[in-house]
Amino acid sequence: MDIAFQVGKLARFMANPSEDHVAAAKRVLRYLAGTRELGLRFRHSDLAQLVGYSDSDHGSDPTTRRSVTGYVFYLYGNPVTWRSKLQDTVSISSTEAEYIALSEATREAIWAVQLLDELRLRVKGPVDMYTDNTGAEALARNPQSHQRTKHISIHHHLVRDKNNDGTVKVQRVHTDENPADLLTKNVTFARLTSGRKQLGLSSMALVAEFDCFWATLIQSAGGGVKESRSGSTGGDW
Repeated sequence: MDIAFQVGKLARFMANPSEDHVAAAKRVLRYLAGTRELGLRFRHSDLAQLVGYSDSDHGSDPTTRRSVTGYVFYLYGNPVTWRSKLQDTVSISSTEAEYIALSEATREAIWAVQLLDELRLRVKGPVDMYTDNTGAEALARNPQSHQRTKHISIHHHLVRDKNNDGTVKVQRVHTDENPADLLTKNVTFARLTSGRKQLGLSSMALVAEFDCFWATLIQSAGGGVKESRSGSTGGDW
């Protein structure tokens, strides 16, 4: 999950990779080797809600100048689907790029809700869709056209339609609190560390130690109860 952007970028050069691409791929492998203890731990939650985050890095591809879309969805507070991809068209502003990313995430949300419905898992209320761009949020809420955005393809306005009919609820989130940020670009180590936590990645070694500790504690407590009851009744049970 935390290497989705890097893998997507390298995949574009699979047919004819250069030495630089091979070196970059090796760096990704070294990163995986150094973080092999990280994993996703799915926790129980009573909140049956689907929540999505979308982000975009405007014009980041040096060859095509197209933007990158990133989104991630959480169910019961756990990440269940995510993607990092190059957008199909060039965006003339960061607002347009973020709006397109929001639209692509909305299509994923519709599919996820339909899949959950087939599995008889009903989610509560509209899907909360978060973006860190105020312009994209305004476009999704406001049906009025604007000189700088009236050229946007019609199919991207799906997010506006679904926000109006209550399928999704577009909201604003601060960039530092947007986990999809890691799916659109290379980030600093500090942001990578915080972003991994937001994505739900944690050290499975620590989790294993914690589970072992609690198992030992419960076993000891159970032994104490058994011993106490044995002494009071005069026999084992």
